[in-house]
Amino acid sequence: MSESLIIGFEDTAEGRDAVALGTQLAVALAATPLLANAVTLPEGVLSVQELDAALKAVAAGQLEAPLGGIKQLHPEAQAVAVSAGSAARALHDLAEQREAIATVVGSTDRGPLGRVLPGSTAERLLHGAPCAIAVAERGFAEQERRLLRVGVACDGTREADLALKAAVKIARACNSTLDLLSIAQTVDLAYVPAAVAMMPLSELQATEKRRMREKLDRALNQVPDELPAHGQLLIGAPGAALVDVSEEFDLIVVGSRGYGPLRRTLIGSTSRHLFSSAQCSVLAMPRGIDPGPFAVGD
Repeated sequence: MSESLIIGFEDTAEGRDAVALGTQLAVALAATPLLANAVTLPEGVLSVQELDAALKAVAAGQLEAPLGGIKQLHPEAQAVAVSAGSAARALHDLAEQREAIATVVGSTDRGPLGRVLPGSTAERLLHGAPCAIAVAERGFAEQERRLLRVGVACDGTREADLALKAAVKIARACNSTLDLLSIAQTVDLAYVPAAVAMMPLSELQATEKRRMREKLDRALNQVPDELPAHGQLLIGAPGAALVDVSEEFDLIVVGSRGYGPLRRTLIGSTSRHLFSSAQCSVLAMPRGIDPGPFAVGD
């Protein structure tokens, strides 16, 4: 039985973006789509029987049409309406109950077309979800975007290695090209220890470039030979550098920050910058999970 991939849906353009991206990711990750509408209700307003009837009515009324489209590619796809005090809590609880490998949501309707900008639900999910989180760029469905070029941020950490595994699996399944993105940060002498600051700035920057180039080359060696892959060494602040090149991609995959509870998606400053301004959809991986569903060759 395949893992579940949750698609958070509401009947808006942004909800349809989530469906379009989630459907493609489900194919790429060999996961079963679970279309979910999150209903926000204070606890105790309805009896158990009334709540069950209301959620069934929501599922039948709002999810039947989009579910039909998803089933053309995924006959096993399902739909469900869930309730909690907030949409984020409802999706979080559903992900835990179904042991989902990912949850996909749309951007807020307040953001510009062609960019990612999480709304309140996505923001909360990005700070502790029990699975990977993807946010679709606004206009993804209308533009009929396909995951033809995938980028992945590589910095040599365990979290980045998991992101690389996921990116490889997605790129292989979608017949995409894959770009590994490594960033040599601009050296700021104000944050360099005094003993090191005696070195010329040009030498410090050259050392940083060599260090990140070596990590990039090691990551490239992990990519299967049959997959078209390229390495890009970017220069600058990591978040801004990734945003600058994001227009070249249909999806960028990133790891969680390197601290915090395991088995949770926890974005750091670099990922936060990307999620607030990227010109493509973004997928963030959780920390410390079994890479099985994302492993190369699965």
